[in-house]
Amino acid sequence: MAVQPLPDCTPRRVADLVETRLVALAEAYARFGRSLNDIGSPEELAEQMLALVPQPSVWDDAVGPFYTTTAVGALLGGVSRQAVADRRRRHTLFALQTLEGDWVYPTFQFAQDASVHSVIGSIQQRIPTPLVDGWTLAGWLTTGQGALGGMSIVDWVRAGGDSTPVDLLIDEMVVRSR
Repeated sequence: MAVQPLPDCTPRRVADLVETRLVALAEAYARFGRSLNDIGSPEELAEQMLALVPQPSVWDDAVGPFYTTTAVGALLGGVSRQAVADRRRRHTLFALQTLEGDWVYPTFQFAQDASVHSVIGSIQQRIPTPLVDGWTLAGWLTTGQGALGGMSIVDWVRAGGDSTPVDLLIDEMVVRSR
């Protein structure tokens, strides 16, 4: 997954869109006798907004970019950090732990409507953790597979490909990993 540089106009365009929406939100707050200051300073609001943007990583070229736990909670409709952690433990969200102990969530597992591609979670459930760590699994999921015509499992799933060849690849990986 090659990282594409942002066009120079992207930050300005995003800022313009945010400004338009914040003005409307401020007007809505005012109708209820409140202010945007009630939810934080401009610096705090900017930090909260930017927390939702996938963060750069040295792994971006291979398996990234990644969302933080906070961003995933917001993406999933405002669920708590605890709910995200529960989904991570149940392997219904694919998460990777950094050396610093933080959890990051590859963006490849999310559809455009912010739903999670359930196939990705089921793959993680089928491959026992002691056999393959999360980073290795993420690399495998994003590497072209001959059985899929050179497509990665992630690209295959996103394109709506049949799950049968993916199931066979998973079975093969489990056998080879023992």
